[in-house]
Amino acid sequence: MSKQAGSHRPRRIIFLLIVVLIMSGAYAAWGLYTINKWDEVGTGSVAEASFHGFLLDPPEKAPGIELIDQYRNPFLLTEHEGDLVVIFFGYTNCPDVCPATLVYYTQVKRELGPLAERVKFVFVSVDP
Repeated sequence: MSKQAGSHRPRRIIFLLIVVLIMSGAYAAWGLYTINKWDEVGTGSVAEASFHGFLLDPPEKAPGIELIDQYRNPFLLTEHEGDLVVIFFGYTNCPDVCPATLVYYTQVKRELGPLAERVKFVFVSVDP
C-alpha cells in the first residue's frame, strides 16, 4: 500500500467513529421517545405502537459491513442477504435505553412468530 493511501486511514476511522456516535445518540433519543410511546400504548402488541421512522421504497442494498462477533468470528452483513437485519448500536453497560430496547426487540421477535427466522437482531457495542 502506498503512503498516500495509508494516510487517509486515520481520517476514515475518525469519520466512521463520528458517524457511529451521531447515529447512536440519535437512536438513543429515538429509543427514549419510542419507549415513552410504548408506555402510552400499554401492554398491547407491538403492532399497536405507531411507526416512527421512514420507509425506504424501494429498499436499498445495505453496504458490505464486516464486524467481529462475541466469539471473535467475522460477522458479514452480506451473508444475511434476503433477511431483514435490525442493527442496534449501544453500550454493554448501558443502564436504561439499551436494555429497554432489547426487551422491545424480544417482544417484536415473539410477535413475528415463524417470520422471526428471517429477521436478525444485531447489537453492535460502541464501548471504548
